[in-house]
Amino acid sequence: RARRALSAWMGHSMEMTGGSSIESVVQVLERAFSQYARETAIETADGTSMTYSELRERTDKWCAWLSRQGVGKGTRVAIDLASPLRCIECIVACVRMCAVYVPLDPATQPDRKRTMQRSAGTEFLIDDELAARVASSPDGAGDATAPDRSGSDASELAGEDDPFAILFTSGSTGDPKAVVFPQSLIHNYRL
Repeated sequence: RARRALSAWMGHSMEMTGGSSIESVVQVLERAFSQYARETAIETADGTSMTYSELRERTDKWCAWLSRQGVGKGTRVAIDLASPLRCIECIVACVRMCAVYVPLDPATQPDRKRTMQRSAGTEFLIDDELAARVASSPDGAGDATAPDRSGSDASELAGEDDPFAILFTSGSTGDPKAVVFPQSLIHNYRL
């Protein structure tokens, strides 16, 4: 009953893996790319913006590149980027790949970042140097195409108990603590 009410409030059917009644994050995102292609998806404080179509194009490049690196469902990817738009591109690419994103604050001391990466069990790091190389390549430094997950078999997508992101506490009383956010926690948000 609560899921039906939430579905009505969100304005769309909510189907998710494992027989539950929530649409996967990947499915919602792919639908948004199609339905809102010309609308603004992101606008930064400095007025820079990106449409859903532009976001899809940029994340296609990242998805292709990440796929060639072996990143896929459940891979933990640390993202340490100064550019807000590039950071969002990488987060969305991780979401589309069903990978787990682990955002790091560029202002954090390097030793503390390494500790956070170990704590989160990250397998891959996207930093400014790597992002510049991938962005400057016409095809994401290779020729693979991004996986189309819009009509994917539900078993290929992340389930509602699978991790979506790992965020850290501030560490004001010691080392920052990793907090795992499952897919199910983000379903109250709209694109």
